[in-house]
Amino acid sequence: MFTSATALRWTRLGLVTLAAGLLLAGCKQDEAPRSEIDAETEASDMSLGQSGMDEVSTFVENEGLQAGTGKTDGGDNAILGPCRQAVRNATVTDSTITITFTGGMCADGKTRSGTIVVSWDKTKTWREVGKEVRVRSTNYTVNGVTHRFLTIHTLTQGAPQPRWTRVCNDTITVAGRMGTGYWSSNQTRILSSGWSVPVASRIWDVYGTTTGTSARSITWTSTVAAATPSEWVRFQPGTCFYPTQGRITVTRSDRELPRIITFGPGCLNTYQVQVGSFSIRLPFQP
Repeated sequence: MFTSATALRWTRLGLVTLAAGLLLAGCKQDEAPRSEIDAETEASDMSLGQSGMDEVSTFVENEGLQAGTGKTDGGDNAILGPCRQAVRNATVTDSTITITFTGGMCADGKTRSGTIVVSWDKTKTWREVGKEVRVRSTNYTVNGVTHRFLTIHTLTQGAPQPRWTRVCNDTITVAGRMGTGYWSSNQTRILSSGWSVPVASRIWDVYGTTTGTSARSITWTSTVAAATPSEWVRFQPGTCFYPTQGRITVTRSDRELPRIITFGPGCLNTYQVQVGSFSIRLPFQP
């Protein structure tokens, strides 16, 4: 039975661990398939960016909803635990939430430090179409990985299935490793279950495009097709640690064949990777 304290672990066990898949073809086409699976550096950069932004989007949305209803504690207190403090400030025209992490382990098992500042114009309510929310990090780290990002969320559709466009730029630095990864995305994020269900029971779908450059200066692009809902990457954080459906197509500047990553169907602790005629099912990493 999953609890709200583990509701965000999908980001670590799901997209964070696309690492084995999203860059898994790190070798030349004529090399052994096993070598492709072993190349993880670029996959790590891509998936760290994706997972980092998805988890930030989730707890920013929860904190913002709490602010909008006038409650005094953060919507993620049960999920993140006492590892963070959320302070809200408001002027006549603007509101901000400053989320400060203490450097301790959060309830989802990750150690966070630094600050995330969320700001928006008070002329629109939190759930009003056209609402734009800016999210910026300062010295923000997760398990030793530094994220320096600016993300803009814009609510483009309201109930019953709210959706946001999310434009993000993130610079990723991994402690103890030379080089820096760069990650940029333009995605749509849909709360398919709607606002009425509890935080830990919500269903999120994501589609769109990300591009980036790894610490080894390899460029890549990943795409989740907007026109095919069955290929959207789905997360059900209250019932499964892993993506329960979805298909991602990944291309790299130094490779001819795309990598096709498939999740599900259902709550599986493995995912399928296909490169040309070669296919393998891999476990998610802890």
